[in-house]
Amino acid sequence: LPICMYPYMPEHPERSIIIQNKDVNCRPCSKLGHATCPKNHFKCMLDLDFKALKDYVKTLSQQA
Repeated sequence: LPICMYPYMPEHPERSIIIQNKDVNCRPCSKLGHATCPKNHFKCMLDLDFKALKDYVKTLSQQA
């Protein structure tokens, strides 16, 4: 886990995942993000792999 994101990381990292778009060359634009995208495309969020997130949430719900 990136040490620069302390204290923003979860208390139990073993129960969480980081989903990020590594294909965007302007990331990270800041440590905490901006209200608007400095490049006006917001690809770091819009192009995320939401299937991976959905699959992870499904896994969690099956464990509960």
